[in-house]
Amino acid sequence: MAIEYPDIMGDYMDARQRFDAGGLHYLCFVEPTSIAPGGKAELLFLVQSALDVPLEAALQADLPARTGPLGRSISFKMAQPEFRVNLASEVGLLRIPLTCAPDTPEGKYNIKVTFKAVPSGPGGLIRPAHSPGRLGQSLIRDPVDLGIAPIIGLGYVAQPVLRQTLHLEVTGEPSQAEAELSPDFATLWTTDELQYQQKAQHEVSDRRIYILPKLSVDALYAALWRESQSLFEDAGLPLRIGETLFLARILTYTANLFLNKEDWYDALLVPMWMAAFRDDLPTEDVLWIVTQVGYEHLLRLSTAVSFGLVDRAMGREMWSNEEQRAVIDLLTSTVCRGQGTLLPEFLYLPLLLGGLAVAKEVKMPEEDLKSSLQLLAQAHRDRAAIFDGELAVVNDLFEQFMLAARR
Repeated sequence: MAIEYPDIMGDYMDARQRFDAGGLHYLCFVEPTSIAPGGKAELLFLVQSALDVPLEAALQADLPARTGPLGRSISFKMAQPEFRVNLASEVGLLRIPLTCAPDTPEGKYNIKVTFKAVPSGPGGLIRPAHSPGRLGQSLIRDPVDLGIAPIIGLGYVAQPVLRQTLHLEVTGEPSQAEAELSPDFATLWTTDELQYQQKAQHEVSDRRIYILPKLSVDALYAALWRESQSLFEDAGLPLRIGETLFLARILTYTANLFLNKEDWYDALLVPMWMAAFRDDLPTEDVLWIVTQVGYEHLLRLSTAVSFGLVDRAMGREMWSNEEQRAVIDLLTSTVCRGQGTLLPEFLYLPLLLGGLAVAKEVKMPEEDLKSSLQLLAQAHRDRAAIFDGELAVVNDLFEQFMLAARR
């Protein structure tokens, strides 16, 4: 019986609607979608094998070539018209640079791409043509790069399509881009990673009865309080008491959201246990794994959940998926990896807004919510100077969420 391999594509981009070319799942696009005459873009192809035998993927790109207005030649160039990639159950990203001549007329151009995949022999499916996934409806609007797609799946349909037309606009002042056109193929996942996921899934499943009691609200809240204070201070943003209270609150809320839903339990814990196994760390101390080894994973999930709570409260999508991803990356790079200093506005947006949104749903046993809210309000006033200009919207949201929490 063939193993069903994890869906890695969904963790790199929104791949719920993808395409299939003879056992090759793929998505393709141009980045950027608009360049100046003489500029440079890239064709990007995210590819994932759906077969348990090696296959050769062939990709042919037909660039625009015609005579423009006033007889000017339109010249697009890339290294070669056809590219081949050998895949053996892995997932990868192919980047193909292209340029257009400085005298290319402004306009919208089509790039036609043809795909073909040839298996090395008869093989079985390791990734089906469609999957319902287990995420379902949730506060998480954009699950890309949260580490949950390979664990519980997001759901997708792979439509058989061998030809695609990509669109590129040429507009603006002419320039001269770098002439380097060498393609690049980066492997994003191989079957070597599967051993960690399988081992982690077995352990969190077999030890579930032992794990869950160790992750009570009280235990999580206290441990996340301490870990957050240490990490945010190291990131150049010492937390005030009120801020720590509500940061620990949204982190605890998110952990419980995943722990208490059957289909989501693995999405929280498996990536944490995988990280421990990769670094050969002990896994007996469950609370330590979740709040320290798994802090970055929990912070990513909590940030996405916080954006969802803001959207739900306001009845609309307040920030784009791209903006959300940028904030998540900024938080994790500064707080968890020591890359730079975190500005306080990225603590409030969205984490403390999320903490306010669930103010009444997560409480320590003897906590006085009114006093906690006063402490957060004072911390907010102490940082009033940052909420001017473009950040006025964050200030307005804070006031609305604070008022709702006090009712």
